[in-house]
Amino acid sequence: MLKDFLLQHRESIIKRWIHLLKTEISSRYKTRPIEELQQTVSLAFQGNYEVIVNNNWQPINDFIKFITKLRLERGFTLSEVQRAFGLFRIIMILTKGQRL
Repeated sequence: MLKDFLLQHRESIIKRWIHLLKTEISSRYKTRPIEELQQTVSLAFQGNYEVIVNNNWQPINDFIKFITKLRLERGFTLSEVQRAFGLFRIIMILTKGQRL
């Protein structure tokens, strides 16, 4: 069920995540190229998917190490990175709420 939900709403979840990154987290995300955000959010989605559907933590752990290092090197704060990850939960709740 959750697997089907995630697959069915993958694109809308990714689009909403990118939108919220650009509008709600910080001006640093606002200036990132859309292609970069598309790529990183897609990887984050896949990592979360693996945890939720397959209980496989390796992809999300690898992604967290990668994106945290990348963002900190580009001047982001750890708080901004953490808030960006927290958006997945919020978006899932919003997307499920729209289906009710």
